[in-house]
Amino acid sequence: MQDYGAIQLQVDIARNENQKILGGPYGITGVFSSNNLFDLSTIPVDKNSTALAYLNNSWTKIGFSSMPKDPWGRPFILYENEGRSNSPSSSWNDCTTHDQVISAGSNDIYESASVTSSGPPGVITRGDGDDYIFALTFYSCKEPGGDFQAIN
Repeated sequence: MQDYGAIQLQVDIARNENQKILGGPYGITGVFSSNNLFDLSTIPVDKNSTALAYLNNSWTKIGFSSMPKDPWGRPFILYENEGRSNSPSSSWNDCTTHDQVISAGSNDIYESASVTSSGPPGVITRGDGDDYIFALTFYSCKEPGGDFQAIN
């Protein structure tokens, strides 16, 4: 099992080494929202081989030798979403969303497909069903009311 602090640290290292955000066509993983591959909420995460192959590729690009596992021994789902708006009336990059790491919980079913925001970075919050969501810190967006987050 990988803890959230170790995941945040490796993500920070990858962002700083690449000078890029995680998602998007020019980001580290090259995609937004790896979680969208798991939107079939009746298929257990560890049984969705096509989605797992894409997810493994994303985690590898961040620097993991294998996909980090949640407390139930299943792969964490990556939601590369920094900077994307969660409001149709906002600009695309209004920085209301963080990249997120999601556990499908004990039932191994990804039920948080509709999640567009999460708790503050570093805090584990409850998603839909028995999912858990961990928001990563911003890399290039501003924290609400603050300056750009420092790049180490």
